[in-house]
Amino acid sequence: MVGRLLQAISLDRNKILAQLREIAQEALTAFPDIVEIRLFGSLATGQECGLSDVDIFILTTVSANNPLDRARPYFDFFISRLGIAMDVIVAGPEEMAGLSEFTQGSIVLATASGCRG
Repeated sequence: MVGRLLQAISLDRNKILAQLREIAQEALTAFPDIVEIRLFGSLATGQECGLSDVDIFILTTVSANNPLDRARPYFDFFISRLGIAMDVIVAGPEEMAGLSEFTQGSIVLATASGCRG
């Protein structure tokens, strides 16, 4: 029973990364305002556990007054395709200076130019 419990709450990091890269490419098509999509947090650094969530950072060409309203369509897009708990942070280019914590140690999933890391 313990083995099954541990197995049920483990994450397959490589599988999740592959899925995220596919979903991120789809997101570039669905949302033309996206410049770049990154994974940050424990999953990006390899320090995840079975209860970790997915932390996504999205750089866009547009800004919005309400951060929650701005993130909602992207969150809905990713959560409907991945089905794992996640946080989505969205920023416009003028906000990048104060958000280096989200890009340090992060993994680029997709960029508008088609490159990914």
